[in-house]
Amino acid sequence: MELQMNFKRAEDAIIFPWLQQNLQPQRTIVDIGARKGHWFKSIAYYFPDSPAHLFEPTPNIYEWLDSKHRKNDRVTVHGVALSDVSATLDFHIDLELGGWSGLTQQRENGKYKTIQVPVKTLDSYKFKNVGLIKIDVEGNELKTIRGAEKTIQKNKPILYFECADVHMTNYDYGSGEIFNFFNNLNYNILDLDLNVCTKEQLQEHTASKSSLYHNFIAKPK
Repeated sequence: MELQMNFKRAEDAIIFPWLQQNLQPQRTIVDIGARKGHWFKSIAYYFPDSPAHLFEPTPNIYEWLDSKHRKNDRVTVHGVALSDVSATLDFHIDLELGGWSGLTQQRENGKYKTIQVPVKTLDSYKFKNVGLIKIDVEGNELKTIRGAEKTIQKNKPILYFECADVHMTNYDYGSGEIFNFFNNLNYNILDLDLNVCTKEQLQEHTASKSSLYHNFIAKPK
């Protein structure tokens, strides 16, 4: 039986029913860039028995999210940023657009509070039976997936990620490098029309001004 829920965003109305049909129950879910857990709340609605790891480096949001899930044995919240290194790095909290916070400042005239946060690779956690990795890291996608390469190779999870030129340019790479990474792992990238993207199509989508075109699925071929 398919579960139904109301969605505020058009992309959510596509991805969650698709995941219900394609993600195996009880496989581990990894939410990178969890913020206040709105996305996780929706995926947990469909997969209430799946173990989950939520990553959110913003201290006050991490503390709130951790307190919310502390009594849930299947959910672990990590106050860590994920990338391709293990270090302590500057994290720039955007005081006006909190969702744009990250390891690089996104807006030239933005107001920021800079703190230091622990940074690790996903591979360093050696999670098992990973079925889904969701990534929303405002431009640091390439380094995040590079730091998860062994996890992806071993577990063959579905990945759901945001990818937009407006963010990637601040990290000095382009969506072609995202395409090459997944292609080398024998993965396809799908847009939210559920069509397989060529490298050129991915580049067209990530250059779009519409955020609906900035969300993608990566899955084994």
